[in-house]
Amino acid sequence: MIVSTGADSTGWIQSVYAGASGIVQALGGQVVPPPKHGRMAWDSNYLVYAVREPFPSKHSNTNMVYGVITPDTPLHISSQMTGNGVIFSDGVESDYLSFNTGASATIRVADKKTTLIMK
Repeated sequence: MIVSTGADSTGWIQSVYAGASGIVQALGGQVVPPPKHGRMAWDSNYLVYAVREPFPSKHSNTNMVYGVITPDTPLHISSQMTGNGVIFSDGVESDYLSFNTGASATIRVADKKTTLIMK
């Protein structure tokens, strides 16, 4: 799962949008890009998430692959991975939290926001 802040909305989430768009178009569908091609303001009061590899199995489904997290609607997730499940930030996988069977996490909008300082 990829979760993007406004400050990061020109990064990894753009790759997710490009991949999804390419697949839809290859299958003959029409793509309507999100406003500003998914780029959010740096100080946006919401996050977007996309499931990186939605895989339907006998224990899971793929009906929740993209969404918006707001201060009023945090995202609660639970792990069913028997091993090697991790949560990490901004591509720094060495600084991770274990996320294996029975673990749960709540992803919410932080009180502190990124500040862009330009010289």
